[in-house]
Amino acid sequence: MLNKTYNILIVEDEWINANFIAQILEKLQQKVIAIVSNAKEALKYLEKYDVDFIFMDINIDGPEDGITLSHKINLKKTIPIIYMTAFCDSNTIKEASYTNIYGFIIKPFMEKDVEATFSVAVQRVMRENKNRYIQTSKETSLITLGEGYTFDLQESVLYLNNNYIVLSVNESKLLKFLLAKHNMVISIESIRETVWKDKDIGESNIRDTILRLRKKISPLKIENVAGIGYKLNKEFQ
Repeated sequence: MLNKTYNILIVEDEWINANFIAQILEKLQQKVIAIVSNAKEALKYLEKYDVDFIFMDINIDGPEDGITLSHKINLKKTIPIIYMTAFCDSNTIKEASYTNIYGFIIKPFMEKDVEATFSVAVQRVMRENKNRYIQTSKETSLITLGEGYTFDLQESVLYLNNNYIVLSVNESKLLKFLLAKHNMVISIESIRETVWKDKDIGESNIRDTILRLRKKISPLKIENVAGIGYKLNKEFQ
C-alpha cells in the first residue's frame, strides 16, 4: 500500500481500459481526477488541476498522439508519465524516451502490471525528490560536479580544485537551472524564460552558452535533445 495519495490523470480513448486502470488506482487509494480521450481535454484539466502522474495512451483520439501531447506538457510542466500501448517497438520507445517517461504498460495488461509499474514510478519520484533537495546553508551549498569541479549554489561560484573559475551571469543561471532539473529534459522555452527572462532571445544564444559551459566544466554531460531542448545527465550522492 502506498503511503501517499497522488492526483492522477488518465488519457485513454478506450473506456474499458481507462475504467480498469481507474479502479486499480482507486484500490491503491489514489485520486483519479479525470479520464479524458484526447489532447485538448487533457490540456484543459492540466490547466485547472495539480497533476502528479499521467497514465497516457499513445494512440488517442484527435490529431495528436500521446507522445506529441507529452512533449506539449513538458514545455509547461514536469509530470511523470506512464505510457500505455499495444505496440512497443524500438522507435516508439526511443521517441517516448525524450519525454518525462516513468514506465510502459503493454496492452492487454493485468492489475498486477498497473500496480507494479505505478509503484516503481512512485519510488523513482521519491528518490529523485530526495536527490534534488538542495540545502541553502553555506556548509551544504557545494555541489560536486566531478574531476575536481564544485559549484557553490548559494554564492553562484564555480571552483576547480579550489581555484575560482569565472562564469558569466547567464552561464551561472543556466548551470543552476540545469542542476535543479538534472536528468530531466528542459525545453528551450523554459531555459529562455528562466535564465534570460526574454522570449525574444535566440536559440543560438542558448546554444553558445551551453557550449561555453561544456568547455569550462568538462565533466558536465549536457545532452542536446533535438527539437526540444537540453538534459543534464547527473547523479548526486
